[in-house]
Amino acid sequence: MLTALLLLIITAAGCGDKDKQIVLTTGFGQDEIFRLEGEECTRQELLVYMMNLHGQYDNIFGEGIWDTEIGGMPLDDYIKRTAIARLYKLKMMKLLAASYQVELTKDEEALVKDAAKEFMSDLGASDMAKAGGLKQNMVQNMYAEYRIAEKLYHKLIENVNPEISDDEARTITVRQIYNTERGALEELLSRLEEGEDYDTLSFAYNEKEDYVISFPKGKMNKEIEEVCFSLAEDEVSGIVEADGGYYVFRCISTYDREETDRSKQEILRKRQKEAFRQVYDAFSQGKECYLNEKLLDETISGELSSGSADFFDIYSKYFKGL
Repeated sequence: MLTALLLLIITAAGCGDKDKQIVLTTGFGQDEIFRLEGEECTRQELLVYMMNLHGQYDNIFGEGIWDTEIGGMPLDDYIKRTAIARLYKLKMMKLLAASYQVELTKDEEALVKDAAKEFMSDLGASDMAKAGGLKQNMVQNMYAEYRIAEKLYHKLIENVNPEISDDEARTITVRQIYNTERGALEELLSRLEEGEDYDTLSFAYNEKEDYVISFPKGKMNKEIEEVCFSLAEDEVSGIVEADGGYYVFRCISTYDREETDRSKQEILRKRQKEAFRQVYDAFSQGKECYLNEKLLDETISGELSSGSADFFDIYSKYFKGL
């Protein structure tokens, strides 16, 4: 679970932010893609991340996806920029980890070595060559940095209070009828007063695909939330104006246990990310990132495919539950 959270965390633009980018055309070492406060990122590291992303897109969408664009740029360029952004965040977390004295244990160092060995074995000679002469010690360093970042994230969120009250996370379930015409819902209410069935009428009057919805506080707009959370079970609301139309709700459940538990997890994850973000943003302020745009432009994924070597799957295999 923590690995998945960390993957979500390491997606900021980093060197891609126009207001932070500082470009050097000279002074870089061989294969150096960017330098962040003395920490360097190499072309080989970038290619590993690009290979991983390349493989994911291939597996999900098939080869035809490479003719499309995302955000106005070819998918290959998008993958490159995404990989750079994630590596930037990882390097920044490595710098931050030093100030918190976050280091690997001897057992973790051994696991890092084993993970790197497996990755190189799965990668094979062909993709190894395409990855710019990638070596096992390079992959070992990458796994070490990722593990350090994960430990840092855990350290920064360890004081976040995991206790969330049922009231704060309470999730209700309602049946909704939405219509763009107020008159239609006035007619609906009149028919309900005459004894007709709400659920039956909902099929005739509802203009939305969803009939039954569940939500906690803070997920819907204020008008809908205030009305729905005040309803008793089976109670029908009056007309609520919102979302460019009108609603009538019937409360199915004032407390959905399963959805409330899920809401608690979402609230906790949000608190954890906010706790991390506060420290990270303060630390990263003013840090200089020097980007070797020439080498970046020359680095393309081409026929890259990680095959059975998934960098993060292998990481999870060795560090699951730690």
